[in-house]
Amino acid sequence: MMKYLAIDTEVKFAESEAMVWRREVGVDMERVDNMTEGIKKLQTGNYLYVGINSDVVEYAPLLQTMKYMSTPIFIATSERNYSVKKQSFAMTNGADLYGLFQKNALGNIDCLMAQLKYLKLQKQSISEDILICLDVIATETTAFVRNYEINLMPLDFKVLRFLMQNSGYTVSPEKILHMVWGHNIMTVDAFDLVRGAISRIRQKLAAVSETEYIITEPKKGYKMLS
Repeated sequence: MMKYLAIDTEVKFAESEAMVWRREVGVDMERVDNMTEGIKKLQTGNYLYVGINSDVVEYAPLLQTMKYMSTPIFIATSERNYSVKKQSFAMTNGADLYGLFQKNALGNIDCLMAQLKYLKLQKQSISEDILICLDVIATETTAFVRNYEINLMPLDFKVLRFLMQNSGYTVSPEKILHMVWGHNIMTVDAFDLVRGAISRIRQKLAAVSETEYIITEPKKGYKMLS
């Protein structure tokens, strides 16, 4: 059965909509609470569209990342939460539709099905490499933990992405030096570059989450948990 992905913390509202979608259109729902979980789902499954309840989900930080996932994004809002400014932001940053909730589920279905007719179900592929380790998400230019953007210096960001690309494996300081800084001569000062970068990354991650993402393997190197 074809599915759509709902990002909505209001379980009863989402499930009532899902019943009508299933009955009227033969489309089932898969629901998650937040944008991070939504991006994980989009990496592993095919969905008709993504529906975001903007009244209960903070979607803004990760919207630009989600737009690379090749699935139409529809953001629904209530009249009290709607504004032209919010609509402009949503459409500029990757949403295909930003509109008011209809008074009934059939109204929502009619609106969205009409909109889908004018959208290509597969957007043009954009070669942005998105990495996910636990609840850390990194695009080619930005890193997030849950819905919080993490600001890193350029070389620290490269270290983080290199660890994420090799998540689950221990990476030696020598390998990090070679891949990030291009160093082939290993000195105390050179290894200090790696230790400093790892320390700064950990501090940034710890500021928004208690999870330990990077493990130190004594005499071996560092491992990003996957």
